[in-house]
Amino acid sequence: EGELIIKATFSSGSNIFLVIHGYHPFSADNFNSVVYNIRNTDIEIDENLSPLVKNFLEETLQKNPHKRLKRMSEHSLFKKIDWAKIRSRQHEGIKIN
Repeated sequence: EGELIIKATFSSGSNIFLVIHGYHPFSADNFNSVVYNIRNTDIEIDENLSPLVKNFLEETLQKNPHKRLKRMSEHSLFKKIDWAKIRSRQHEGIKIN
């Protein structure tokens, strides 16, 4: 279960990076090149992002899987989320005006 959670957190970090920056952090033409990029290239995070968002991206996209953030719910970026309500499907979602 632990490895699956780490992979899911990494994927979430990659997707949030994509939404913010407009491109995938490790994109390449084939799977082997993507894996190479994950292990060997440094990502460039927009300096204008809040320190909290930058830290989240750095922790989820860490090259060393053993140093990556294990659960998104542990990061202070998501501290206002009631994870118990989400798990029980009682969360009201985000309201957009």
